[in-house]
Amino acid sequence: MLYPEKQTEKKLTARFIGIDGEPSRVANGKDKDGKDLYIANALPDKQQMDAVMAALEKAEWSLASIESRERQRRPLAPFITSQLQRDASSKLSFNVRRTMGVAQRLYEGIDVGAEGTVGLITYMRTDSPRVSPDAIAGAREWISREMGAKYLPATPNEFKGKKAAQDAHEAIRPTDVSRTPDSIAKYLTDEQLKLYRLIWQRFVASQMMPAIFDVTTAKIAAVSKKTGKTYDFRVSGSVLRFDGFLKVYEVLEDKKSDDDDDEASNKLPNLDGVKKLELEKLDEKQNFTQPPPRFNEASLVKILEEKGIGRPSTYASIINTSQDREYVTKISGRFYPTEIGMVVSDLLVENFPYIFDVAYTARLEEELDDIEEGKEKWTDLLTGFYGYFEDELKVAGDNMRDIKRMEQKTDEKCDLCGSPLVLKWGKFGSFFACSAYNKKDKNSCTFTKENTAGKPDLNTPEAQEAGEQEEYCENCGRVMVLRRGPFGMFMSCP
Repeated sequence: MLYPEKQTEKKLTARFIGIDGEPSRVANGKDKDGKDLYIANALPDKQQMDAVMAALEKAEWSLASIESRERQRRPLAPFITSQLQRDASSKLSFNVRRTMGVAQRLYEGIDVGAEGTVGLITYMRTDSPRVSPDAIAGAREWISREMGAKYLPATPNEFKGKKAAQDAHEAIRPTDVSRTPDSIAKYLTDEQLKLYRLIWQRFVASQMMPAIFDVTTAKIAAVSKKTGKTYDFRVSGSVLRFDGFLKVYEVLEDKKSDDDDDEASNKLPNLDGVKKLELEKLDEKQNFTQPPPRFNEASLVKILEEKGIGRPSTYASIINTSQDREYVTKISGRFYPTEIGMVVSDLLVENFPYIFDVAYTARLEEELDDIEEGKEKWTDLLTGFYGYFEDELKVAGDNMRDIKRMEQKTDEKCDLCGSPLVLKWGKFGSFFACSAYNKKDKNSCTFTKENTAGKPDLNTPEAQEAGEQEEYCENCGRVMVLRRGPFGMFMSCP
């Protein structure tokens, strides 16, 4: 942390970037194309870190340069399905099932008084940002009337969809932009109002002016009296000059990596006329390579979209089915694969490599587009698919028919007869069974016991939190309630 000479109230925090004009970076493996990867603004080990820290203790600090520039942030396109699900998760804490249930009710229609039952949003399963000219004209008219000409661009903003987008439906938008969230709030439930407001704000913001920031970057030089080297530092900060579309819609900033300057959060003091700087303190930070975080619903939808797995209409069912069949469990909002999920995945990927290729769905969509454009015959597509599928089905039939293949020898002994135990898999997960068991012999040993290895501890706070998570109705999105019936307790829509 530094401050201008004799001005301790003006402090700034700068990041080390290199020595004598050469950027400092550490090798961090290779990418999928074999190119070297580096961690920027870092030193390779503690020995070099200690040497730099010692050199900086006795250094003269000065402001080497200061540069200001204007940066614009363009508005985002109206929602497509995946983006709505991700934003609803991040901003409203709605899971995918709840988001689609509430959106379904808004699409089907809500009684809004004198107008009767009205569909408030367009179809909510879409991968296209396309918007009708009438809707754009309505949004521009509302912006001009309610917010002023300075927020209205000279020409409508246009957005292009991805190459693989089917473009069958418009983007998710309000059917009439004049129905503001506040004007119909009394007719909506809390969750309906929250989701409608999110959709309405995103659509209106998409037709507004960009936000403008003044970005300042200061480069700082520390000349060490001990080594004679110049250690380079940098700090950046931004100030919002014109809010533009941000007046209506808040954009959640992506988390910055440790080697990036977080311009949005840095507020630099006035550095006009400043030449010398004084050091207040040095901070050293040791970073370790971290594994990627486990998926939550928002990040899983994002990767499904990026890899072309499924379509907008199937994202919710993919996530729901994985949980309903207990292939994954959710703890503290993160997905963890279950034992049965890993076994099923291994079996299917091993025996059906063509269908269970991650790129299969995306590749099939491209082939279907080729059929539509007359580049390929549909009979050729089906013949090619069935050729692979028939071969894989035969292999799977041979490999998966023998249930003994699912057994695994262990060193444990049977409590009843002392024979070795084998690990087996059933519909409720893995368990230990006596190897002496013979289905044809009624007198053979039938000892079994539960396998608790690798299973989450249900007494941890994370597991308790997972057990207390709310469930939502698939049809209307309301919070389900626990009720008692003639056959016991069950979840019901209120």
